[in-house]
Amino acid sequence: MTTIVTVIPTLTGGGAEKVCLRLHEQFLKRGIDHHIVVLCTKGVYDIERLTNIHMLPFENTKNIDLLGKSRQMVASLERCLKTIEGDSNTRISALFAHLDEAHWVVRRLPRDIPKRYVVHTSLEGEMATARRMSWLKHWRLKRKKLSLKDQHVIAVSDELAREYSAANDWLPLGTVESIHNPIDWEDIQRQAAQTHDAIPDTPYVIHIGRCAKAKRHDVLLAAFKQVRQHRPDVKLVLLTRKDKKLRRLLDRFDAHDDVIVPGFQNNPFPWIKQAQCLALSSDFEGLPNVLVESVVCGTPFVSTRCQCGPTEIAEGILEDWLVPMNDPNALAERLVAMLNEPVTIDHDQWALRDKVTPEYAVNRYLESIQ
Repeated sequence: MTTIVTVIPTLTGGGAEKVCLRLHEQFLKRGIDHHIVVLCTKGVYDIERLTNIHMLPFENTKNIDLLGKSRQMVASLERCLKTIEGDSNTRISALFAHLDEAHWVVRRLPRDIPKRYVVHTSLEGEMATARRMSWLKHWRLKRKKLSLKDQHVIAVSDELAREYSAANDWLPLGTVESIHNPIDWEDIQRQAAQTHDAIPDTPYVIHIGRCAKAKRHDVLLAAFKQVRQHRPDVKLVLLTRKDKKLRRLLDRFDAHDDVIVPGFQNNPFPWIKQAQCLALSSDFEGLPNVLVESVVCGTPFVSTRCQCGPTEIAEGILEDWLVPMNDPNALAERLVAMLNEPVTIDHDQWALRDKVTPEYAVNRYLESIQ
């Protein structure tokens, strides 16, 4: 039996984590002995129904690039892998590492087996954001990225693969290929048909994403303030954690009465399906899963034309609904237009449809380790 291990920093509700769980289920359906190792105990996803999930005994992955913690985590991961091999009575044949912290640890594992490093976010966007914050953050991020030097990298969109390939002057890679994030079409539509008492009866625009700088909730809230001037009947639903950063933004835009924040949802699909449209205001992405899921639910989206992903996802169906980054006026104008004249998505015209099936993704992942 083939044993494959995926390593990810946390299960805290992000898009990369969701992708790992989807791939995990698909590998198991194929009869592959697949395991997920989470580098720390932080998580919000309901994983009790899943098998082969292992969590290392760390509270978080902060300062993973410092020598002491790095050594501890590498040693802990190696012990976990040996336990998996002992329980399965087999040898691990390949490792997939998702996100920077996992790249850092897996690169330092003393195992001569295929290792594939999956990147989920715009390299240019990440580096530019870190540079604006401080020279130290930029230096540490660059140091983490150099874990990928000469390695086999899998990017989750074609545009992201081109970005990493273009960084050859400071980050020379081995192989770079793109494998789009998979979606389970039938499962999403099944979950979308469920009901939820907290879903509002009034028309609403939905946004899903953690409150991080790159998601530009400030742009979204500024745009929605304008939307309310034209459509005072419409609310904004944010499926995210109502933390201090978000509360400060809601205060700044005096938006508490206009915005509903139900928090993280294990099943966001009924919320997406019943929305008038979905909004994405990011400065950069990788392949935003929420846009793909919105298309599957039949809910149109308005998104920034950011690096990387929205342009690929919109091809054939919603190209006219992409707007410039950092432009609340443009975002508001297209949201109002979408609300006043709803768009019907023709799935047959969706250029990305065949590339996001679970079968296609799993086949490509298996081919990458041949």
